[in-house]
Parts: sequence; structure tokens; C-alpha cells
Amino acid sequence: MQVEILGADSLGVRSLATFVRTSSKRILIDPGVSVCPRRFGLPPHQLELQALRKVRNAIIERAQEADIIIITHFHHDHFTSFEPRPLDLTDAETARKTYRQTPIYVKSWNVQLNRAQRKRALNFIRRLGRDVTVADGRTFGDLIFSSPVKHGEKTSPQGYLIMVTIADGTDRMVYASDIQLIEPEAVAWIIAQGPQLVVVSGPPIYLSRLSRKALAQAELHLTRLTQSIPTVVVDHHLMRSTDYMKFIQRPLEEAVRHDHKVVSASKFMMQPEQLLEANRPDLWRGAAPGLLPQSS
Repeated sequence: MQVEILGADSLGVRSLATFVRTSSKRILIDPGVSVCPRRFGLPPHQLELQALRKVRNAIIERAQEADIIIITHFHHDHFTSFEPRPLDLTDAETARKTYRQTPIYVKSWNVQLNRAQRKRALNFIRRLGRDVTVADGRTFGDLIFSSPVKHGEKTSPQGYLIMVTIADGTDRMVYASDIQLIEPEAVAWIIAQGPQLVVVSGPPIYLSRLSRKALAQAELHLTRLTQSIPTVVVDHHLMRSTDYMKFIQRPLEEAVRHDHKVVSASKFMMQPEQLLEANRPDLWRGAAPGLLPQSS
């Protein structure tokens, strides 16, 4: 099994788009990418827009190879919208290039989805013009989908999402964005799958509304994952803060103790770390010259 993370916050954009090659399938998960339109009172820097274009092109390229596309939930950094979103470099033509006639497995739009995501999902289905497969809690051969789990804390208004296990013989990986590692049910499901690799979103430590209890739970759960799983890729919301190393210190120590790894998406992909959004003020001041996206 080969896992390629196309976009992530440690790679300069809001995304966790992932491409998986197994012995029998090529699977594109969450083909979306975006940038925050306003952070620290500032618009995206040109370097963020360059990084977004690179990831958008990579998603379109891998979509041409994909046998299956999976959409775990309908946030704009996780699917390509048919609606024009100039900042995110997407429109109807981009969506058609991405989805083509490829079979698509999605989070249900009828249950456990908030109003905004339901509206996006219904518009997506209408514009797609063909059937998709609702995957919640179902198994399709070597694809095992979780029941819906919360996007972050139980009290979060962000709704629900689904996780997926991809099996290839004895190899297993779990894709678990955007659970944020906070609620125990999602973490227990991941461990029960027995994967060698998990790709997961860390908690949004950049948000002041994140409670201390939620942060402590997320740290505990990441530590448990590192005890059970050889490679844990933790990224996305966590990497919107330059303080992320403080959060992963204990899990890192536990990973070393078990001869396991906990890494960012950039490290997993052996690319330079690019926390562009987190460093947006420095970028606009011209004070972060080392944060440059790699050329495509």
C-alpha cells in the first residue's frame, strides 16, 4: 500500500487530501483544498495561494487515476465544490475534472449532518447529476467505513463525518479527519481496526474556545494511538498554530518508547514544513523568507 498526502496544513493549505494505492485500487480521499480568507485580520499571502494552486493541481492529477473517490464530510477543504469559489480555485469545470465518472462514496446528507453541510451535499449531488453511494457504517470489500462521529467535541456545531479503513492484504490504514482526537468513540474505532498507519486531524489549539478538558483528552488519545499504531500522521487543524510541538511532546515520547512514529504530513511526505497560515503575519511583514512552497 502506498499513501500520498496531497495537501495538509503543514504543507501550506487547509486540506488533508490523500491518495492511496493498493494492489487492486487507487483511492482519492477528501479531494478538497482551501485557504482561510481572513486570519490575524489578514487575507491569504501570495505564498499560501501558490501552495493552494499546487495542491489543487495535484488533486486534479490524482483524480484522473482514481478508481474511487471518498468524501468524509462536506466542508470546503474536504471536497471540490461545483459552486464558484475563486479563492479556492474551484468552479464547475474544476469539479467535473475532479469527479469525472468515478464512483463516489460519501457521508450521508440525510442524517447527522448540520444544515450548512446538508445544503452543500444536496447541491453537490444535484450538480454531479448521478448517483453516489452513502457509506456511513458500511463495508465494501476492502473499504470499511465508520458510523458517523463528531467533528471535534460533542458540543461542536460542525456536525459529523465518517472515517474509513483501507485494507490491502494484511496492510491497513485509517483515514480519520476531522475527529480532532477529542471524543473517545472515534479513537476506539481506529484502534480496533488494527492499522499500521493512521492519518488524523489534531485538535484546533489555535482556537480560544477549545476547552482544557478537550485538549487534555486529545493529548491522551494521541498518546494511545502512538502506543498502538506504528505510524501516526497528525496534521490539519493542529498545524494552524506554531505551538503544535508543545501538544505532541508527550505522544512523541511515547512513540519513541514503542519504536513508533508520530509525524506531520510534511514529514511523512519528506517535504519541508510550511505552516503558512500560522505564520501569516510574518509572511506579510516579509519576516519568514524560509517558508516557501516547493515548485510543482
